[in-house]
Amino acid sequence: MCLSSVVMSAAVDASSAQSVEEARVDLAFQSNDPYQILFLIGVGEMQKGNYPSAVKIFRSLFQSARTRRIQLELARALFLDRQFKEARKLFLEIYEDPEVPLSVRENIKLYLDEADAALGQLKFSFAIVSDSNPAGFTDARKITIGGQTLYLVPPDENETVIGAKYGLDATKALTDDASVTAYLNTTFTDYQGGDFDRLDADGGFVFAPRGLPKFRAKIGMEQALFGGSHLYEYPYATLIFIPKPFNQFRWRYELEYGHLNVSHVNNLEADKLTQVLNAKRRFARDNRLASNVFLEAAETEEDPYSYVGGGLGGELSVPINDHWGVKFLGSFSLREFDGVDPLFGSARKDDSYTVGLSFFSRLIKLFGREPEVGIRYERRNSNLEFFEFDRVKLVFRLTER
Repeated sequence: MCLSSVVMSAAVDASSAQSVEEARVDLAFQSNDPYQILFLIGVGEMQKGNYPSAVKIFRSLFQSARTRRIQLELARALFLDRQFKEARKLFLEIYEDPEVPLSVRENIKLYLDEADAALGQLKFSFAIVSDSNPAGFTDARKITIGGQTLYLVPPDENETVIGAKYGLDATKALTDDASVTAYLNTTFTDYQGGDFDRLDADGGFVFAPRGLPKFRAKIGMEQALFGGSHLYEYPYATLIFIPKPFNQFRWRYELEYGHLNVSHVNNLEADKLTQVLNAKRRFARDNRLASNVFLEAAETEEDPYSYVGGGLGGELSVPINDHWGVKFLGSFSLREFDGVDPLFGSARKDDSYTVGLSFFSRLIKLFGREPEVGIRYERRNSNLEFFEFDRVKLVFRLTER
């Protein structure tokens, strides 16, 4: 199909657009550049959800002008139209181009991860990790219970440990259009001695109906083992709302209900409700911010262990050069428990924060994987000293693209 006929066809399709889109198309036709006109019409079609039309437009453009910008929009249109295999191929070509800014590659990585999940994947990661307080032992060295003072001595084995952390992420589409996907994410941390070894697993199903592009749902189960013993299980259901599928990574709202069952500690069994708002923005050209705000509530049979809370967090990615970037992360949260703790005689109130720094690369590969090295400090404060602790974690990670 010739360029002029595609422009005419797209202009007719765009005639039913909302006022904002109509304004963009009218503005475009004032230009003398037919490629610019067609490009803007293609973007308008994506914004309206007319993905097959957008694919048609950008494919014609790409055949005439093979630029990275047009290739990126063609890949996005294919992705939104659930043509994941071709979209992934185009995204990956851009991602591996050393001339592409790091911030753009970071954005493309989000699409690649979801395309991989839809097509089916089996990805491994490996890390060397260090933890200064693997047991999460309290800072307090004496506490008062029932009017009596008790002195606390940290266990001998609760010293800084170094270990290996192995990760496996697996997904499999169960329908041709990836409207139903199964997933399993696991990590195993192997410390010397075995006292603090930990296994975490999270598996379930994602439902993404093609006719409801703004909604997704998940049902799954988390399990954890620590030091060879079962720690907890957490079955959950999550509803995800994406206000604008066209920019689906910019804003996401999640509502999750789950039931926490802590092994051998019946009074911590809880029904939990969590609301999370996730946002990602690019600013100051090449910097990128991912942030979240959350509210939570947990209901147990005994008031002292029920709580409400909330918090916020963020991760700022800043390019150092074409090969390396730095991430700054931080989070802060509060929890307020409902009743008086029977041991300590007061209602518990906690605040926690995390700060961290890491360096990463998307182009340099070690053993075929992307490297990242970082440090993180975690701190929990409480009006009940027994629940206060801190730790420092170091990590060197290799992640498969």
